Amino acid sequence: MARFNTRLSLRTTEVDRQLLATPVALLGMFQEAAVRQAEQLGRGPRWLHRQGLGWAIAHTRARFLGAPGWPGEVLVTTWASQMNRFLSRREFLIEDPAGQLLVAGSSLWAFMDMHRRKMIGIPQRVRAAYRVDPARALETVFTRPRSPSARQPVTRRVVGERHIDFNGHANNLDMLGWMLEQLPAEAGRRRLREVNIRYQQEILCDQEIAIRSEPAGNERPSLLWRHGIYRGGEQTPLALAETSWQPAPAGET
Repeated sequence: MARFNTRLSLRTTEVDRQLLATPVALLGMFQEAAVRQAEQLGRGPRWLHRQGLGWAIAHTRARFLGAPGWPGEVLVTTWASQMNRFLSRREFLIEDPAGQLLVAGSSLWAFMDMHRRKMIGIPQRVRAAYRVDPARALETVFTRPRSPSARQPVTRRVVGERHIDFNGHANNLDMLGWMLEQLPAEAGRRRLREVNIRYQQEILCDQEIAIRSEPAGNERPSLLWRHGIYRGGEQTPLALAETSWQPAPAGET
């Protein structure tokens, strides 16, 4: 079957002050489900490492309809909706135990030669392992997010070993987390509605990066934001994102 289902339990390290799953945790469930399917098909991280190969996420779009609370369990469904020579499109659904849809998302994945750190075509032995279901969890176009203005202040950091994943570069979840950390305090009184994030270049250990965010909406506080991660010189974008927000439901503070 093309579709893969897995149940995941929410951990206390993945929730906010209201004990609700954070956006980073929910996108982490996307990643976990994709890896588990690959492992089931015999093309998981260990097999890829032996071949000197690896997947690299290029773009993610997600729509958040709700957030599970702790303690709780969710059902994550994922499948490849498209797989050509150079890119794979993957779909995700997260539902609560009653079948209520919480998050829908789509992502684009490229393939890497891990020794040369270069993008390559998806090998036939990998493509052949997956069945494709063309249905989409999220009907969307992968538009390039706009970069925040260079006039905005930046936060600088050096990427540490704890941010490096099994592909040898900074994990995409850390990159999203760095962007969201730039938001002002009132962000805690809002809920993420949509995210559009594009990963343009990999980030390596000990690399200095600059992170910038900018309000893009007319509301005060803004419900639309642009985010960027750049090389230390602030000119070359490594990742760009746009996020849209909505007020938190009554009772959340």
